[in-house]
Amino acid sequence: MDNWLVIVIIIAAFALIIGNFSVVQQNANTPLRKQGLNDLEETLPRSHNKAHKMPTIVSAEPIESKEKKRNSHLNR
Repeated sequence: MDNWLVIVIIIAAFALIIGNFSVVQQNANTPLRKQGLNDLEETLPRSHNKAHKMPTIVSAEPIESKEKKRNSHLNR
């Protein structure tokens, strides 16, 4: 009755080994991706040939002055 734990561990290890072999065989024949990474279209321009499309946001009050106002009570 004390050997049941050893038997369960051996059966689990055997099942894991057989399961890994079946996964390796399936993945070797079927590609993981539909399209290769080198075939994908670029979403961000890397060569700076195209102009940047997002508009620049200009703030009426710079962030530095907002931080000074926020931290002014600490300097007293």
